Amino acid sequence: MKYTNKTATRIIEMIEQDLFGVSEICKIVNINPKTFYHWKKTRPEFNEAVDNAITLREETLVASARIGLKQLLEGYVQKIIEH
Repeated sequence: MKYTNKTATRIIEMIEQDLFGVSEICKIVNINPKTFYHWKKTRPEFNEAVDNAITLREETLVASARIGLKQLLEGYVQKIIEH
């Protein structure tokens, strides 16, 4: 498949959303995983966008984990105080 901005954008969005792995994304957009990695190697803008999407995904995951942990800890503290 030929590289297009539309396909690249769709891939980047799926990486950011953390819904699928690379193999699944490739199936959805109808490309071979080798094509994905070839694009990463030969298209600096795509490689950078993928790296940024992964970083954003990881930052979002860490933020969600912190919020969840904080809520759990606050709920635990409130339960102890209520008794």
